[in-house]
Amino acid sequence: MHKPSLQLIVGFIIFLLLLPGVSGCGNTRKQMGKWWERNVENPIKGFKNRQLIVTSNPPQADVFIDDIYQGKTPLRLKFKAGMKDIFKGFTVSVQKKGYLPVRRTVSFRAERVTFSLIKKKRK
Repeated sequence: MHKPSLQLIVGFIIFLLLLPGVSGCGNTRKQMGKWWERNVENPIKGFKNRQLIVTSNPPQADVFIDDIYQGKTPLRLKFKAGMKDIFKGFTVSVQKKGYLPVRRTVSFRAERVTFSLIKKKRK
């Protein structure tokens, strides 16, 4: 069975929301405009401006967000969430010499993520 993609679902929802405006019913279009203003146009607190604190044990590990270097732990990142971040989150990777790298997908709502690094075995 084919599983519909998230983009297809979002597109269908947008189509359904815009359908009353296309039908020519002026009253429905006005109601839709009011709904849009109440639910979409007004910014939601904490929606765009986010903060993520990345820590590791041991500290001073390199931090990468979606494979882009950000700094060393402990690290406080301030960012603006985009639509991709909201739906898919983002990938946080931490690595330090002598330890196994760790990679985790994090929700845009996360405020803190902590990594416990494991030492590599010597051969």
